[in-house]
Amino acid sequence: MTDATRVCTQCRETLPPSAFYASRPSACKRCHGAGVKAQRAVAAVRVNPPDGPPCVECSAPCWPRQPGTPGRQSKYCSTRCKDIAAKRNKPPMPTEERRRYDRAKSLRRYAITEQQWSEMLARQGGKCAICHAAEAGGKGGWHIDHCHETGRVRGLLCHHCNTGLGLFKDDPDLLTKALHYLA
Repeated sequence: MTDATRVCTQCRETLPPSAFYASRPSACKRCHGAGVKAQRAVAAVRVNPPDGPPCVECSAPCWPRQPGTPGRQSKYCSTRCKDIAAKRNKPPMPTEERRRYDRAKSLRRYAITEQQWSEMLARQGGKCAICHAAEAGGKGGWHIDHCHETGRVRGLLCHHCNTGLGLFKDDPDLLTKALHYLA
């Protein structure tokens, strides 16, 4: 073998460099093409499954269960159909229960107790720390504002003030520029 020839890793033939793709230097063009054709044939079978029972979500044929594998035949043709059905069949969480769940999750995230949260809201007079709105607004309740660098909790904000701070990236210089712009 000289510098002007290469050996294909699949068919083991010694061929000139022109018989190889630059992006696929290990297999010759003929072997590479055969591999691509084989992959496409496998993909076509995957895309068009043999007739199995119809999917309960979209009525497309499901993949038949492989013989000897444990479990039962799937009712869905894909995980997409399974996820759609799961979302539709899951009852929505009642609004008040959802608020309690979200607040408990926030308290855990910022490592404060329900009592500390209540005291913080009382110190603020039951209002937003920035605009003094009496209602939290938005879908959820009050938002726990915190420093993104230190993690220190600063106070409770309404939906609009929390969104505003987030859009200004909690950057005092950017907020000052906005203030000068409005003035």
